[in-house]
Amino acid sequence: MVQYSIGIDSSIFIISKCFFKKIWIEFKNFQRLRIVYERFHFLFLTFNYYQPINDMLSLQDFKMAMNSWASLKESFEGIRTVFHPHYGFQFSSECRAWLARSSANDFFHAYVGVKNEQMVLMLMPVDENGKEKWDLDAYYFAPLAPLQFDIELVERKKIEEVSTTILSKNLEVEEVSQKTYYPIINYPHLGEYSAVDDIISWKRNSLDWFYRESTDYHGSRIFNSFRIPLKDLQEEAPGAVLALFAFKESVVFNGIIPTLIFIGTNASLGTTSGKSYFIPFKRNLHAEENDSNISDFAAPSPPLRKE
Repeated sequence: MVQYSIGIDSSIFIISKCFFKKIWIEFKNFQRLRIVYERFHFLFLTFNYYQPINDMLSLQDFKMAMNSWASLKESFEGIRTVFHPHYGFQFSSECRAWLARSSANDFFHAYVGVKNEQMVLMLMPVDENGKEKWDLDAYYFAPLAPLQFDIELVERKKIEEVSTTILSKNLEVEEVSQKTYYPIINYPHLGEYSAVDDIISWKRNSLDWFYRESTDYHGSRIFNSFRIPLKDLQEEAPGAVLALFAFKESVVFNGIIPTLIFIGTNASLGTTSGKSYFIPFKRNLHAEENDSNISDFAAPSPPLRKE
């Protein structure tokens, strides 16, 4: 009876050992499959992330995207299908280099379009006379997409304070003065606080603005394009340049109008984790003590006239 019991115990032990060994082998195989899956999934996501960003459009596709936006912006329901208040556009260094080579002026045009059910911003170079170049083989564009990293807006100022004390011949204090010198800027300048306020204003109010414009005016006053200084795309930025929608005050229209704020960064396209620290870039200053990675002088058309 004891021997029979030991035999059963031995059989159970052997069966259990084989069972758990098989489970362990299956678990190891599963681990290998999981690693392979994660690697291929990462490559798939990377390919799909890079693929649509700063791809190029033929002239025909460019015009089709323009017409799609012109039709869609007439109704608020249509706008909601392609618009997200907290999304932005990203432009790679290759895209900005192409624009610099293709443009013969200090500004360019960017058209809003709809492609594959996404709002896109399409770049249109201009010649030395300000005429758009409709004869190129292809044109860069960027889709309106979620931001892939945190944003740090940078504005650095160097303020010089000079204190002067004049002593008389008798070594008595005759005059004490203090002067403060601020950097002299010979280009339009957007400060950090102003940029933040304008961006937040767009996020909070853009849907209401679109609703009013599409309901009361059937989209006729909603932008089709922007006239943008070439420097806004910051060709010298080592990483991607972001373009974010914003609202700014207009004296002419006695209210707010849409604009684009461009922010230089040291992050490459495709960054999906961690924090991207934005860095400032020197501008054409009378005194180079003030620099910023922010620029904002994109003029929307409509409501502003297109030059």
